[in-house]
Amino acid sequence: MRHERSLYARVMGAEFDRLDDVVRRFHSLRGRVRLAGRCTVDGPTSWVGRCFGRIVGVPVTRVEDDFVFELDADATQERWTRRFPHMTMRSRMRLADGQLVERLGPVAFRFRLHVVDGGLDMALVRMTVLGLPWPRWLAPSITARETGREGHFHFEVAASLPILGRVTAYEGYLVLPTAP
Repeated sequence: MRHERSLYARVMGAEFDRLDDVVRRFHSLRGRVRLAGRCTVDGPTSWVGRCFGRIVGVPVTRVEDDFVFELDADATQERWTRRFPHMTMRSRMRLADGQLVERLGPVAFRFRLHVVDGGLDMALVRMTVLGLPWPRWLAPSITARETGREGHFHFEVAASLPILGRVTAYEGYLVLPTAP
């Protein structure tokens, strides 16, 4: 069965329509799309954070540079490829039990999505490693926020481990194709 709504629209239901136009347009993109923008990355604050970041496949080198985002999306899943200057981060998004699941290497993050002032906030609900539940008290603190400003899609992501500090933090923007 072909789904008419995007993955994020299906996860969020009626809340999807409350998103800012730019964020809604980004999460409505389908097929293969390549977007360019700019990104600033702050790396880990500890060697354990650096190791965890490398295992998961997130950027761990401090840099400010051009950024390329590639999307391969249909209504059931999305593959995201983020091309940072010193590494490429790949993940796959899908819907499970009404929540968004993002898989990065051997780790799967389950998020609840919320609209706040037209932007999208993602709250970590559960994490698994190699399919096994990860203890909540050891789970990273993740902040993920998306907004539309000045006609661009802006993102802010930060992850830190209890006691050990930041694993990664990156923020920036992407230039979306002009609206039809």
